[in-house]
Amino acid sequence: MVKASKVVLQHLTHNLFDQAKKYFGVTTNFSKGAWLLPDGSLLDFGDGQGRLDHSDIKKIFPDELKEQDPGTYVAENEFVRKKFLEAGAIRLVGEAGGLEISHEPTTNQYSKIGAFLKWYPRTEFYIDLSGKGQPIQKMYDNHEEGRVQALDTIEKYFKGQLRNLSLIQQYRYSDESRRYLEKQNGN
Repeated sequence: MVKASKVVLQHLTHNLFDQAKKYFGVTTNFSKGAWLLPDGSLLDFGDGQGRLDHSDIKKIFPDELKEQDPGTYVAENEFVRKKFLEAGAIRLVGEAGGLEISHEPTTNQYSKIGAFLKWYPRTEFYIDLSGKGQPIQKMYDNHEEGRVQALDTIEKYFKGQLRNLSLIQQYRYSDESRRYLEKQNGN
């Protein structure tokens, strides 16, 4: 595993994102996009018959990390996915309405995230944040206020200004609870 880690780190420093764009191509269609790169490019994971899996990003990684044994398939996919996230890519999950982010987004990525959330047709979406302290998973209503809150959460998380609330704390500060407390306090 140490040898594979060294190969990945060397590979990441040698135009990994350019290789991904060359191999998969880019798209502006969020239903085909799977990975959002730091320059704002969206990798095209539509294959004409459906959609490739996010784990297919392993195709641009060295042979040492590709599936060698069916028993290691899940572990290798997880390893490669995490390394691609750590390098600065953002995983867009259009079919389930979510984002997975483990590196502070660039200005180009923030812009595309906003466009992705406006495009997303369902009423809720989620974000998974990791890489800066405790991982956080949050669900938002897909309306303007929810999208703004999500972008604010991402920014605060990577600036170290956000901590995960327990379920009890989240209930305490829910809209319904807040309205009740405001009514009780005469506001």
